[in-house]
Amino acid sequence: MSSGKSQENVLSILDKILARALIATSIFCYVGVLLLVFTSVAIRFFKIDSNILSFNVWSYDLTNIGVIWMVYMGAVIGVRNSDHISVTMIKEGLKSRHPFAGKILLILNDLLALGVILVFTKAVYSALMAARTQLLPRLPIMKFWWVLPIFSAFVLMAIYMVANLLRHMRLSLHTNQTALEKNYEDL
Repeated sequence: MSSGKSQENVLSILDKILARALIATSIFCYVGVLLLVFTSVAIRFFKIDSNILSFNVWSYDLTNIGVIWMVYMGAVIGVRNSDHISVTMIKEGLKSRHPFAGKILLILNDLLALGVILVFTKAVYSALMAARTQLLPRLPIMKFWWVLPIFSAFVLMAIYMVANLLRHMRLSLHTNQTALEKNYEDL
């Protein structure tokens, strides 16, 4: 087995492990948020004294943290699977008439998405550094945990967009139309 092939297999395995971890994190957060919201509603409905456990005080912050983790890890899964928003009108018009322009469009699409992701990553990094010393409003937990999933998601999205860009550049160098047609479907 060649070195390039074994590296590709290792990267594929790591990608699958990361994808499963992202899905598991999203599901865990979803179930946690559901339980917190259900419990909070039940406490209000049955007029239970929630001050006994200070449940309403900390459940709000934990719900927010869970939603943030769930949404941003789900966004990474969307970028990984190329399920993000795309404009198909231009793609379909170029697909049959101008295959070379379609190749360029794929690469420009990836470059634009990567640029936007990197701008957001820089902005979120600044927020992450500022959040290291701030506490959440109701819990003695650092606000860092609110911002960390957003930063992590943008870093992972940037990695996946670089992988997409490299894949599309490699495919544009080859003249294999069937592989290019599959990538048009991804766009």
